[in-house]
Amino acid sequence: MMNRDFLREQMAVSEANEERTYKALTLALFRGIQDPLKLLYDQTVTATKHFTSITPDSIKANPKVVKTLRYCLAPMISQMRLGQLIGLGTTGSFEEQGLVPADDQAERLARWFNDYLDRERFQWLARPGMPAAERGIAELYAKLWTVSLQSNQNTATKYRTQRKELQEKAVAAALEGMGLTFQDKLGVPQPPRQRRKRGDPPHPQLPRRLDGIDAVEDVLPGRYVK
Repeated sequence: MMNRDFLREQMAVSEANEERTYKALTLALFRGIQDPLKLLYDQTVTATKHFTSITPDSIKANPKVVKTLRYCLAPMISQMRLGQLIGLGTTGSFEEQGLVPADDQAERLARWFNDYLDRERFQWLARPGMPAAERGIAELYAKLWTVSLQSNQNTATKYRTQRKELQEKAVAAALEGMGLTFQDKLGVPQPPRQRRKRGDPPHPQLPRRLDGIDAVEDVLPGRYVK
């Protein structure tokens, strides 16, 4: 019987499962994300000469650096927002596929990056004569800061996606365990049962179909039905 104690017990089980899932997924995601982002950061440093020369040509030579440059700004800017500023829906095609931006797009990107670059993070820009040892520390600090920003946000995004997929699989397994079938196309989920003849054993009793599923329009793809 459903009661308050039972609900509290189930909530505690759910919270424990969520905590285990979060720890397992986020740690693996974070570790897997960091190394590629460190490499991309190094490529960005090379392309922009340590952020001293963010030009249209440097962006066109390696469009994927747009991803790192977005996280070098104050404030940081999203793919979608930056894409809108240069007349696109997103900068994803540059960052993920390496699509070379048009001349005017590259010019607007370079202008935005130079205007909003977080110069406090990249201390050597304001102090070009910084001692070598101090600059080395400053460069390492800026790299770890930038990669950490990217890693944490990318991990959170990927966690939400994977968590959603896990939940959907768990719900699907539970529904299938109850005897439901996934309806992957438009149509009636089951053909009508054969009429019984005299002497035939009775059909097994099935649960009543909600709302009377008896027409093509009654069942849409992407649902579980009896």
